[in-house]
Formats: sequence, structure tokens, C-alpha cells
Amino acid sequence: MALQHAPQQLPRLMHAMAWGGLLVIVVLYIQLPYYLIAVDFNPAQQLREDNLPWLLPFLLLALISHPRARWLVAIVVTAFTIYVALSLGRAALLGLLVALGVFGVLGFRIRMRVLLLSALAVLAMGIAFGQRFFRGISSLGFDFATLDRFTSGRASIWWQALNAPPDNPWLGVGIGNVVTHTEVLRIGDETVKHLHNFLFDAWFETGWLGLSALLALITAVIAHTVRLWPQLDTSHRHIAATALAGVSALLTAGLFSFSYTSRQFALYLFLLFAILLALPAAQRR
Repeated sequence: MALQHAPQQLPRLMHAMAWGGLLVIVVLYIQLPYYLIAVDFNPAQQLREDNLPWLLPFLLLALISHPRARWLVAIVVTAFTIYVALSLGRAALLGLLVALGVFGVLGFRIRMRVLLLSALAVLAMGIAFGQRFFRGISSLGFDFATLDRFTSGRASIWWQALNAPPDNPWLGVGIGNVVTHTEVLRIGDETVKHLHNFLFDAWFETGWLGLSALLALITAVIAHTVRLWPQLDTSHRHIAATALAGVSALLTAGLFSFSYTSRQFALYLFLLFAILLALPAAQRR
């Protein structure tokens, strides 16, 4: 509502988000040496990479107009990728790749060859800097066992959820109540807190009604943006592309990582939706 009443503040918000992304990556790298020298260093638990994929497009948008944009963009993308790789965040790295692709294609019409080379470079850095990046995979095959190892056991809990669905298929077990179903959340000797997939979590806890409502909301916002796209000027297309890149990053990482009740979905996704929904009040051609 604030953006719709003052659409001229939208570029200001984008700059603020860019500064936020820069502050986040700087603070994370300041903390990094402390974690690296720790005796009980556990990157999967101590490093915080979940917000980097969706924040990166905002920082890139702020750098595009800089005279040395090419070098600054390369430095920033490298810094984000190395941290994500060190954290062993494969879901975050996938979200980072998707965000870069959406940002490049929609916002700046970067050639597909350049995008593919950039994606391969990011993936190579992820593998090179991420120890045990393909952890758990000693052999490859087109079977469930390989999928389960590659997803660090997530495929097992998804299969267990399908085999033990909620008693009430329309309403689910209730928001936050999946933790009581330990038989679904068990991976070997470990019990996780949720299903590590926002679709499965929403389905199991809120049933088909809740999942349908969530998907309808996401679809409505994206469809609205697509319908509005031809009417936007260049600057607002860049804003839309940045927000869509952030949304794509969150949705992609959410398929393998956080739940629909996480901050990424309950707060940050709606912030990006607000930016997209404020575009109708922006300047048009």
C-alpha cells in the first residue's frame, strides 16, 4: 500500500535493497575467518547463505550503471558464489544460478551463450570451493537411491510423506504440526524439523486447500507482472526483472531447503511481491 501511494519511492527501495545485499555479504565475510579457524567448524550449520541468491539481483542492478560495471559484477558474483559454495548450500547455489539467468534474460537480454558460460563458471566455483559438494554420491544411476543421496535424504522424507499423508487431505495436520509426525521426518538416525520443500510442507500442514491457495497467490502475482510487462518503461522493466529474479531464487531454493513458514517465504517473498504489485502505478510508455 505504501508503494502504491508513493510509486516514485520504488527506485529508492531498490537502492536500499542493494545496500542491504552489500551489507549482508560484507558481514558474512567478516565472520567467515572466525568460523574457519573454529575446531568444530560445520559449514552447513554455521554459514548463512539462504538470503544471498535473492539479494544478488538487487546489488547487480545497482552496479549495472557504474562505469566499471563489468568488473564489479564479476567480483560480486564471485564473492556470492564462493560463500554459497563454502556453506555447502546446493539449494542456494541452484537458486543463485536461476536468479542470474532470470535477471540476465529479462532485464538486460544477455546472450544465451554468455549466460551459459556464466552459469558453468558459477557451478565450477561451487564445486571447487565447496568441500564434499557432491557429498553422499559415490556412484551415479538413474534410480531413487541416487536421487536420495544427491538430495541428502530429502527424497526419502518426501516419499514417506506421500506414503503417510494427512488424515484430513483438505486441511492437513495444521500449520507447524508436521514436527509431531516423526515417522515422516526421519532420515536415517536423524529427525528433521520440516520436509525441506515448500510444496510438500504446505500440502502436509494445510492440505490441498492451503497448497492451492499458495500456488494461486504466486501464479496471480507472476501473471499480473507478465501482463503488465509491455507497458513498463526500461527502468521499471529492470525493477521487475530484479524482483522476478529474487522470486525465482526463493522458489527454486525452497524446493530443496526452507519451508513456506520460513522468513524467506513468510517475509521476503511478500516483499518482492509488493514490488511487483506496485509496478502498475509506475511510469508507462
